[in-house]
Amino acid sequence: MLTDTGNLDYSVLAAKLNMSPACMRRRIGHFEKVFSDTNIKGKKILEIGAGGELVSCFLGLRGAESIVTLEP
Repeated sequence: MLTDTGNLDYSVLAAKLNMSPACMRRRIGHFEKVFSDTNIKGKKILEIGAGGELVSCFLGLRGAESIVTLEP
């Protein structure tokens, strides 16, 4: 199960993605719910349709071993 990310500072990532910190916190909260029962640590991730790659960044912070993103 994922640990609480409420104490992590996402302001730098939010600024790079041109997103407000409040919006970033909402999205991260959503990811916490979606991945709450998934063990990410040490996994290899493939994200297809990565867009801004926010999910990949989140999974990297949660301990994914490697991440490959694809965006047309």
